Amino acid sequence: MFCLLIQKELEKKLDVFNLTYIRRSAEIEARKKKELEPKTWWGSVSNWWGGSKPPDDPGFILKLIH
Repeated sequence: MFCLLIQKELEKKLDVFNLTYIRRSAEIEARKKKELEPKTWWGSVSNWWGGSKPPDDPGFILKLIH
């Protein structure tokens, strides 16, 4: 019974790690794709208008589980 509880807790942590890893990989791919896009006047205006957002802390989700 105790081993089953430990196994479930470890599976939860592994799931969170995998989701965080996949998310970060997708963010890196999106950033690479954006860097390859040609620079346009409209893109500069939309970046200025939207502002820059601080990057998310992927470790935050892992900290919540501990």
